[in-house]
Amino acid sequence: MDVPLVNRLNQARDVIYDAFSWYNEAEKHKREYDQAGLKTLHPGLILVVSIAWIIIVPVVIALITQALFKYPKTFTAIGISIVTVFIPWIILKRINNANIEKKREFHRQEYDDNVKRGAMALLVNEDILSVIPERYHYPMAIDYIIQLFNEGRVSDLNDALDRYDTYRHQVVVEVSLAAIYGELQRQTQMLSAMKASIGSVQSSANEIASNTGRIRR
Repeated sequence: MDVPLVNRLNQARDVIYDAFSWYNEAEKHKREYDQAGLKTLHPGLILVVSIAWIIIVPVVIALITQALFKYPKTFTAIGISIVTVFIPWIILKRINNANIEKKREFHRQEYDDNVKRGAMALLVNEDILSVIPERYHYPMAIDYIIQLFNEGRVSDLNDALDRYDTYRHQVVVEVSLAAIYGELQRQTQMLSAMKASIGSVQSSANEIASNTGRIRR
C-alpha cells in the first residue's frame, strides 16, 4: 500500500467532509425555508380569539355608549362584534405572515452563508484536494477510493479511480432499473384495477340493454 498517498487521501477526505458538513447544514435550512411557507394559523387559536372578540367588544362598546348616552346599547354592541368578528382573523393572519417571512429570510440567509462556507473550505484547501481530480471531491467517492487502498485491492490511484467509475456506473444503472421497476409495478397495478372494474361496467351495460329491450317490447 502506498502509505504517503493514502495519508494524502485521508487529508483530502477530512477537507471534503468538512465542506459537505456545511452543505448538509445548508440543506437543512433549505427545507426549513420551504416548510415555513406551509405553516398556517391553528384553527383553535382563531376560534379562541374570535370568541374573545365577541365577548370583549360588546362590553367595551356598552361601556362607551353608556358613558356617551347614559345607557348601554347592548344589542348594537353584540351586532357590531359579530359583524366585525373577521377583524382578529385578519390581524392574526398578518402577524403570522410577517413571522413566516422573517423565518424564511433567516433560513435563506443561513442557506447562502453555509453554502459559501462549504465552498470556502474547498477553495482554501485546493493543494490538499489536488491529490485526486475535482469530480471525485465528494464523500462517497473519497471513501470508496480509500477503502480500495486499505483493503489492498489497488496499488495505483488511476486503478482506484477506474474502479470507482465502474462502481458508480453500476449504482446509476441499479437506481435506474429500480425506477423503471417502480413505474412498471405502478402501471400493472393500474391495469389490474381497470380490469377489476371491467366486470361491473359490463354488468351495468347489460342491465341497461335489458331494460331498454323490455321498454321497447
